[in-house]
Amino acid sequence: EKMKAQGYLATTSRQSTKTSNDIEQRHDLDPNMNELTIAILNCSNVKSATSDHQPDLYCIYKFHDFLDHDTITIPSSNNPNFDDRTQYPVQMDIDLDRYLKQSQLTIFVFDDRDQRDDRYVARADIPLISLAHDNAIRGTFDLHNDQGERNGTMDVSLKWTYTYLPP
Repeated sequence: EKMKAQGYLATTSRQSTKTSNDIEQRHDLDPNMNELTIAILNCSNVKSATSDHQPDLYCIYKFHDFLDHDTITIPSSNNPNFDDRTQYPVQMDIDLDRYLKQSQLTIFVFDDRDQRDDRYVARADIPLISLAHDNAIRGTFDLHNDQGERNGTMDVSLKWTYTYLPP
């Protein structure tokens, strides 16, 4: 059922399958190698599109040129605790720098019980420019539904393993 989310995100061929040990070794050999950890901690006060049930929520996002990432589904909760952490090995180059300065991380929240394939329950848009200045992003971000109305909040964290060095 999570396939309905694929209409919102494009997939690519790059994968995030490297271990932290691999990144450390690659960073030692190439100081332009870094690792970004994206953590979706929780959501609060998220309502389903229809008021007849509590939502079964999960999140999907796409970072840079990696494959889409989805969290586990938390059943029957308006306040799911995802505690989802993913590490992305990245080459600190001009493409990544441009992406960080010009893009945002959009995290979509879906209700697994929703029968309509064409709508998300909420989404958060997180500007990434702070990462280009070697600053972590931590905070609570407003969620909005597909009508643009506020629909809860999301706690996230994005941080580098090593100092970010712009090209």
